[in-house]
Amino acid sequence: WVLYFDCLVDKKAWTDGIKQIDEAFKMLPTSDHQRLWEYKVLFLSATGRKAEDELDMLSSYDEETQAKVWAGVAVQATSKLEGMKAYRKAIDVLVNNTAMRVDLMIDFADWMYANGQPVSDAEDLLVSTLDILLETDAESSGDNMDCESLATPQPLGVTEFCFIVRVCVMLSRMSGSSVERTDYLLTAQHYALRMLIDPLAEAMRTMPASSVEGRAAIPESLEEWANFKFTDKLVARLRERKGTFEISLESVGRPERILHYIDYLCSGLESSSMHLQSLPVCQLGVLIAKIVAKDDSLASVYHLRLASLADALFLKSAAIMHEELAGSLELSVEEIRRGREEVKRQESLKELLSDDEPSSGVIDVSKPLRPYALRDYW
Repeated sequence: WVLYFDCLVDKKAWTDGIKQIDEAFKMLPTSDHQRLWEYKVLFLSATGRKAEDELDMLSSYDEETQAKVWAGVAVQATSKLEGMKAYRKAIDVLVNNTAMRVDLMIDFADWMYANGQPVSDAEDLLVSTLDILLETDAESSGDNMDCESLATPQPLGVTEFCFIVRVCVMLSRMSGSSVERTDYLLTAQHYALRMLIDPLAEAMRTMPASSVEGRAAIPESLEEWANFKFTDKLVARLRERKGTFEISLESVGRPERILHYIDYLCSGLESSSMHLQSLPVCQLGVLIAKIVAKDDSLASVYHLRLASLADALFLKSAAIMHEELAGSLELSVEEIRRGREEVKRQESLKELLSDDEPSSGVIDVSKPLRPYALRDYW
């Protein structure tokens, strides 16, 4: 069914898609329906029909599935009002899943900011999201704990640290005050540092005592992060870690998204002459590039950035070390081959699209075939 729907999407057979998706819902068991909702929302929105009018049966599903469907409706909405209503429904149905609720609140604020809604509304939503996350952090650290409380709050993990970094970076971009902007950047830097230190401390605690190389001490000052190096043993141990401080695709999400916020955070700190504070943030970029993105070339970019920061701070030995860790900057034979294949693929795609629409010669991009944003939810 999924392959068949992909073919219908490629052919832009939206009406046929609506008919066939209804048949698929009748024939397949309920446990398989979750993968079909993305296509249903896409087909409905592509034909100009209001998706919310067709989702009466959605209430019989669990709240996570309902939220994902409404988030998909919001992404595909043809009007701002429909998108706003869908986002609100997606957030409202989530009662027991705080992490997903927070994620959708951040996306909703980003959507409002990008679609010309009042900046104050987006800021208020982000501040509410930040309050939820920081309240959890305060409870887990022992603040404001009642003696009668028997339940031990779970400490913040990598996923929550990512949320806080995203929220604070977004607030710094929206803020019109230089003081508030700096405060948000420093808050984001603080939790990016925790996102780096907590998994490192957990991994080093479980490494064998004989592994001297892997048990290198965690830097105690910001300056020491300039000379810190992730060894192969340490990276391997971090990759094996599971649980609250797990660094993986499941806990971090799409690496290019969090790395975008890390890049902006580094640039913001540097522009405020806080080069020392940027050092551990760039080290976090190296770690995500190695473990989540699994891209050594991307890790080399952050090593070069660390070399630049070390040079600006007159830390010559650290600058030399990161230049060596970055390796050769010349393209390898494999990278050249992949680049040529990508160019050929793009050229063939252009020819295919131009053959499909010879009259205008213009590709309609008003409705993407497979919105990448939906993949964040499914």
